Amino acid sequence: MTNSYKNIKAVLFDYGGTIDSDGVHWKDHFYPIYQSYGVPWSKEEYASHFYYSDDTLTERKLNDLGFKDTVKLQVSLVLKKGGFFSDSLKNKITSQFYKDSLKTIQRNKPLLKKLSSKYQLGIVSNFYGNLKTICEEVSLTRYFTSIADSTRVGCLKPAPEIFYHVLNCFKCKPSEALFVGDSLTRDMRGAKKLGMRHIWLRQDAYKQMQPCCKTDTIITSLMELEKILL
Repeated sequence: MTNSYKNIKAVLFDYGGTIDSDGVHWKDHFYPIYQSYGVPWSKEEYASHFYYSDDTLTERKLNDLGFKDTVKLQVSLVLKKGGFFSDSLKNKITSQFYKDSLKTIQRNKPLLKKLSSKYQLGIVSNFYGNLKTICEEVSLTRYFTSIADSTRVGCLKPAPEIFYHVLNCFKCKPSEALFVGDSLTRDMRGAKKLGMRHIWLRQDAYKQMQPCCKTDTIITSLMELEKILL
């Protein structure tokens, strides 16, 4: 383990794009799936439809809705907003995204198990109110002592309060914690503001974006944490 992480007591993670995908945001994960099924939107048109669905789900506060049903609802909203809805298309896009996400989650479980034996693990995510339900459904809650869902907590990353929701649960100072996430603005800069060390999960497609700190560790797969932290 590198010297810079020796006194770490807790590791906090983002969820979407981090635990379920190696640094690919949900918006960018979905887009090639829509393209593969012939949906003719430009990136800009698609982004507008996606953000509409994202805002709508946040407003609805999904509470106990499961993972696949959450994805299905989001896809439905996107397709309807873009005037391209059909049940068949909705089911195909939902199934592909769900399958991709589960594959990555399953791969990450042995790593999370190892990490949870050494560190307190938490999730801090801008989500729809049902993140704990989703984590229970995909058998992740056994590894995480605290899960902060922005809709439940009442504030969004990068606000300090949502990070402290987990840190206070752990009785842990920001300087004793590490944050791992895929968003430069919400995750990296949010953690930096608290004085929390941070590791950026970033794919090559985002290479034009510079880290918030010159010395930041950048990984392209969550699996790289084994060498860094274990």
